[in-house]
Amino acid sequence: MSTTTNLDTLKINYLTQAQYEAALSGGTINENELYMTTDGYTVPSTTAYTDTSLKNIIESTSDPGSTSAPNGTVWLKYGDSTLPTMADYIVDEYLSGGTAGDWSWRKWNSGIFECWASHSVTLTADSTTGSLYYSTSCYAQLPKLTGTTYAATGAIAEVACGNNMMWASNVGMTGGTPTGTPSDSNTAGTVWWRAMRGIALPSTGSFRIYVKCRWSAT
Repeated sequence: MSTTTNLDTLKINYLTQAQYEAALSGGTINENELYMTTDGYTVPSTTAYTDTSLKNIIESTSDPGSTSAPNGTVWLKYGDSTLPTMADYIVDEYLSGGTAGDWSWRKWNSGIFECWASHSVTLTADSTTGSLYYSTSCYAQLPKLTGTTYAATGAIAEVACGNNMMWASNVGMTGGTPTGTPSDSNTAGTVWWRAMRGIALPSTGSFRIYVKCRWSAT
């Protein structure tokens, strides 16, 4: 029954479950009063109550074996499953990260590796197509992290130009463990691209690089 509660006259009654049921059946429950009890459901002695035995919480319309609370109470249901842990809700887990040369990088427990950098390279004019000028291939080697190799399969390599109205084309990546200095697109652990522009290319270019691939221990 909907009532209007006057906080100035609000009364709180602390009753046992038995006292509340007696008042309820006797018609002595009054408006503008709260009835509270510290009584709770006592787990039967035959049930082993441990945190790891708690399976789930259900709303039941029948008493599971105790008379200390009425039907319709929210009960604890027990089973052989364990409680979910935080790991059950974590999609991935950050392992480590840092910087290496121009690169910033992050490793994830799932095997994902991310790195990004602002990289400056010397540009050498190569060819023109229509009104577009292309450079020879530019290279950036992935972070040289001890015991880490990179997979090109399924990798994402993105290169954007940071100056002089240029674009990056023919972007690709070679997997492997980076060593030495990249000299061609076959060098392990290397991203490559070509710069292009509608007018003659400058002598140097600044490029923003982002790579997402899989890593493994070597």
